[in-house]
Amino acid sequence: MSCAVRKLFLVATLLVSSPVCADAEAPKSDQQPVQPKAMQTLNRTQYQVVEDTNTAATMSVEELKQGVLASLEKIDSVAVDFRFNWVFLIDGEVDRAEKQAGQVVKRNQSRVCRFAMKGEQRLAIRSDLLRRPLIDHANNLIAVQSIVMHWDGRRMKQFNSLGNSGSISDTKPGYIEDVKSPYFTFIGFNYQSRGQDRFLRSQAHYRVLPNLQTVDGFACHVVSCGWDILWIDQQHGFCLRRRASFAGHDLNQAQPQQLRYCKDFTEAAPGIWWPKQCCAMTYLDTFDASADGDDIHDIWYVTVDKLQINNVPDETFKYNFPAGTLVADSTINKAYYMPEKPALVSEAIKLGVPIKNGIVSSKPGVLRPAP
Repeated sequence: MSCAVRKLFLVATLLVSSPVCADAEAPKSDQQPVQPKAMQTLNRTQYQVVEDTNTAATMSVEELKQGVLASLEKIDSVAVDFRFNWVFLIDGEVDRAEKQAGQVVKRNQSRVCRFAMKGEQRLAIRSDLLRRPLIDHANNLIAVQSIVMHWDGRRMKQFNSLGNSGSISDTKPGYIEDVKSPYFTFIGFNYQSRGQDRFLRSQAHYRVLPNLQTVDGFACHVVSCGWDILWIDQQHGFCLRRRASFAGHDLNQAQPQQLRYCKDFTEAAPGIWWPKQCCAMTYLDTFDASADGDDIHDIWYVTVDKLQINNVPDETFKYNFPAGTLVADSTINKAYYMPEKPALVSEAIKLGVPIKNGIVSSKPGVLRPAP
C-alpha cells in the first residue's frame, strides 16, 4: 500500500495504492502509509470540511488534465481587484540568521491589488500599507505606497506615489506579472504558464484515487503523486478547491509543506469558476531543518472584491499619469512634468529637459494652466 494518500486531511483518511512521483522512492509494502503526527498537524487545519464518499471516480488523470486545459482556454481576458495579507507567525532558522546579521527580515504585509490582462495589454496596480521607521522616525506611522504599471503592447508606463515619479520605456519588465501572483497562485495551474505546473507537466506520475471526496460539500476527484495532492471539482469548471504539498527525503518521513484552499467560488464566465476567498499556509519545516512540521510559518489571505473574466473593455487599460508627476521618458530621452490635461502632454514635453545616461540633471519647466 502506498503512502500517496497518508496525509489527506480532517475527516478524510483514504488508504489506497498509488504510484509516487518519479523522484520519490516507492514505499515498501510493510510500511505504514499514515504518519500519526503528520495527520494530527493537518487535522488542526479546520478551514474546510473534507469527507469521504462511496462515489467512484469517473475520470482519468488525462481526462482531468484536458478538462483543466479546456477551461483555461476559454479565458481571453481577466480583470480582478483583490486584497492580500501575508502574516508571519514564527521565525525559521533563515529568519533568525538574518536578524542576527542585522538584516531586514520578512514582516507582515498588506496590499490592495488590481490586475487586468487582455492579449498583450496589462494594467497592474499595487497599493502597499507600509509601517517602517523610514516613513516616520518618531511615530512609525503607516503610509500607503501605490505602484502602477501599464503595458499597452508597445510602451511601458510606471508610477510610484511616494516619489510622485513616473517613467516610460519600450521594454516590458517581467515583474509586472508578479502583481497577480498572490491570487493567481490559487487558481492552481499557473495560468498562462501551464507547461510549468507539476500536475499538467508530469501527469504520468499522478493517479486518481478510487472514490470522490467532498470539499465543503462539493464532490471532487482526488489526484495524487504522493508529494502533491489536488482536489479538482469537475462539475464546476474543473476548479481547484484544495491542494497540499509535502517535503522530505522520502514519503514515509515527509512533512507538510503547504496547504492551499479556496472557497466562495463564482461563475465569472460560463463554465469558468474562480474563488473569492483563498488561504495558503506554509509550514515551518520549509524554512527550518530542525522543525517537525507541527507549526505554521506564514499564512497568505486573499479576498477578491471584483472579478471579471472575458469581455474586459479596452478602456480598462487606459492610463495617464497624475498631474504633477515627474515623468522620465526614455523613448524620447526627456523628462517633464505631467500637465493637468493629458491633451497638453506635447506642450509639457517642450518644457522638458534631456535625460543623459539615465539621469535627469536639471529641473524641467512647468506648464502653467491658461488664465
